[in-house]
Order: sequence, then C-alpha cells, then structure tokens
Amino acid sequence: MKRITKKAWFGKKIIGWGIRPVSLEGWLVTIVFTIIIIVNQIHNKRNITGYFILAVILIIFFIIAYITSDVPGSESLDKLKTKKSNEINAEILAQNLCTRKLLMKAQGRNIYTLF
Repeated sequence: MKRITKKAWFGKKIIGWGIRPVSLEGWLVTIVFTIIIIVNQIHNKRNITGYFILAVILIIFFIIAYITSDVPGSESLDKLKTKKSNEINAEILAQNLCTRKLLMKAQGRNIYTLF
C-alpha cells in the first residue's frame, strides 16, 4: 500500500521486524494513542464494552501507522542480506574468473589478458 504522507511517520525497526516512529508526527501519534489507551484502562469497568473500545482504539492506531509508514521490516536484516548478497556475488565472480583462466589456459592463450 502506498503511504498517504510525503514523508514516512513510521519506518523499519532497527532490531526485529516491524515499524517504529521515525518522525515527530509518528511520535506524537504514538504518544496520543498511548495516553488514550491509559485513560481508557483507568475508566474501563472491565466489561465487554471497555475491551471493545480498546480494540477499536488499537485498530485505528495500527491503520494510521500502516498508511503512514514505509514497508515494515528490519534494518539489521537488510544489512545482513546485503552483506550476504555481496559475499555471494564475490564468490560467483571468483568462480567465473577461475573458470575463464582455465578456459584460456586450455586454449593456449595468455591468462593475464582476461579482458
């Protein structure tokens, strides 16, 4: 889903998977909803209506967070994937160079002029 704001209010978590507030607006939304939940719990009579109101509040918060965020994920997992991808690419390149050297040697060509 495309976010509805120009800049993301919520972004990828650093550790773990999900989203976290990354802008002033994201922090304000989080704080306001936290206060609303605390006030609801203080005045909640511990009946089904109070829990229904809590569920609605949480659903509204999650919807706001979802439509104002980047793709959920993890910055540390992204870095790990990038590092792993770079290692795999380096290994493939090394294998290709070795294969090219062997082919050139088998053809009797100078292996120092690969390109």
